[in-house]
Amino acid sequence: SVSSAAYTAAITACDHTGLWEQSVSLLEHMRACRIRPGTKSFNAVISACGRSSAWEAALDVWHRASLAGSFDWLTAGLIVRACERGGRWVAALDLFQDLRLRGVKLGTNAHDAAISACALGRQWPLALTLLKGMAESGTPMTRVTKNSVLRACDGPDLLSASTVALSILHAGVGASSSEEWRRQELPTHLELTELSLRNAAKQVEFRVMDVGGASNWGDADFDDFAHFSLPSSPRSAEGPNVGQPAAVDIWPDHVLETLGQASDASEVDALRCSLQREIALALLPECGSIQVHAHLVGSRLYRVALPGADVDLV
Repeated sequence: SVSSAAYTAAITACDHTGLWEQSVSLLEHMRACRIRPGTKSFNAVISACGRSSAWEAALDVWHRASLAGSFDWLTAGLIVRACERGGRWVAALDLFQDLRLRGVKLGTNAHDAAISACALGRQWPLALTLLKGMAESGTPMTRVTKNSVLRACDGPDLLSASTVALSILHAGVGASSSEEWRRQELPTHLELTELSLRNAAKQVEFRVMDVGGASNWGDADFDDFAHFSLPSSPRSAEGPNVGQPAAVDIWPDHVLETLGQASDASEVDALRCSLQREIALALLPECGSIQVHAHLVGSRLYRVALPGADVDLV
């Protein structure tokens, strides 16, 4: 007879090769042979289904594992991720909440999957709540965490949310040296670093300004486009660009002096509104009544760079 370990090895091979239907068949064969699947077997089948976005099959296997009491924190991450990959963001978040209420320890993978589900459903406040929970509980944050939460907070109207996310992410730097990182066996290449956060801050700026089609980058890693630079505004020898107002000394230093003390999103946004009013008044004699929108960009806003980092006004 075939042992349980042999079945588990075969199911794991199906998982690694994307053969989710075969993995489910093997699980059924175990039951027919009166071999009780263990947690590793259930995990491998759910993983195989999740990789292929077969979320319904994954949920069916999860219910069986739950009834048998054969699940752990790895199972939790795999089933939430399976629903998220299948586009079922509501189901993913419901599962995450149900598992938490049941007292199941939720690791980094489960949190990352739930935050990705928030991005699918445009639930950015919940994404920030989950991220804050990771920081408070000591759950390691990774590059996947960063990319997921920034996608959830993507958009010109969500700049304040992005700054909050980057501030919270700062607490995850150096997590690869923690005992929890080692317990979860997280890959070292997913480590969150100061450099990756600085690069992510740049991408937030590019997205606000739609540099190089940044708003259409989709699921790309926020580190992948760090080589982009902001475009300059060339001027002809005859003067300013056509359609651009002449240079006006509108840099309100007395407003910017408060930037160093601004520590949360509401204070930063209040500062932005003050700058917007100052600029509109300064441009009034030169350009008449025009609509002004101000954006603050620069790594100091995200508290992930060294003191003295630049701040620009767009």
